Amino acid sequence: MKKILMISVAVAALASCSKDKDPLIIVPPSSGSQMTLNGLDGSEGGDGSKAANSVFVDFSADKQYTVARKNWDLGFYTGSDFRAIINNTAVAYAKATTKTDLNAVGSADTVGLKLEFDQNVPTAADFTMMDNLNGNISQTLISASATETDNKVFILNRGTGGGIVRSQNQYMKLRVLRNSNGYTLQYAPLTANTYNTLSISKTGDGDFVYISLDNGNTVSGFPAKIEWDIEWTYSAYKTNFGVDVMYPFSDLVALNQLNGVQAFERVYSGDAVASDAFTKFNKDSVAKYTFSSDRWTIGSNWRATAGTPAGIKHDRFYIIKDASGNYYKLKFIAMGPVGYPTVVDDGGTRGKPEIQYELIK
Repeated sequence: MKKILMISVAVAALASCSKDKDPLIIVPPSSGSQMTLNGLDGSEGGDGSKAANSVFVDFSADKQYTVARKNWDLGFYTGSDFRAIINNTAVAYAKATTKTDLNAVGSADTVGLKLEFDQNVPTAADFTMMDNLNGNISQTLISASATETDNKVFILNRGTGGGIVRSQNQYMKLRVLRNSNGYTLQYAPLTANTYNTLSISKTGDGDFVYISLDNGNTVSGFPAKIEWDIEWTYSAYKTNFGVDVMYPFSDLVALNQLNGVQAFERVYSGDAVASDAFTKFNKDSVAKYTFSSDRWTIGSNWRATAGTPAGIKHDRFYIIKDASGNYYKLKFIAMGPVGYPTVVDDGGTRGKPEIQYELIK
């Protein structure tokens, strides 16, 4: 009888504890929305084609994150490899020297070195002084080898692309080493005789730890690596002048391909046909097409800034598969006045494009 009583008390206690626990709340993904991307911070002087911010969008949470392009210089990879990225959204350039002593590097090492973008003479050679545009982490300029002598000093032009102003220290020298927790960064202005040392741990919920060389501080504001799907930004990219050459411009849309986001583009015979197809596109439609992991599946394909007609290309839309397996259809609905020689104004604000996205059920 005593055993039965003890068991009854234990069961009652467990039931009581179970009732006291907070229920697991699963937030369903957003069914969709319209969103104006906040690419402007007021420093552009009315030129929205030089939007100061990069904007990251998380469709399932109806959320956007804005980060000023000028605020960061290096991103240190938190994954298994030891890599650092430079800032393509500022059109930064970098070049390795043959030296390992930061104090031995100075202005003399830049003689004959083209370390900046020349809009009048864009070349394919520019690609060799920036991180690969495809976002492949194994193709960054800067890596941190386990063999310390393999880690050379780099000269960095921090970049002034898209209207960024550098009041001082545009040119820096830096060296990246490994340590037990991540990275050791040595850095200084190009002409300095001493340098700063910074330890950077492989921590946080992002793909990179972002650092500003203005002060050595970690830059906040970036989303966690699985909390964004697309990034709208000004950036280094490419155009074709017989061959592909590096050319930066605005309104580029990148996928979060490092974390499994994929997409494909659907182009139709006209605007009305595309609008109708967007409305009707459903889960059964998705199975007919192949997704791409190319970072620039959307790129600048969604708009034209010259020719006729200029503006948003309403004959197309995009299907996005996010990191959680949700499917969204995406189209652009306004981007502001744009065009040459004829300006087209769709009622939007340049630098603050408007998008519409819907969960595919």
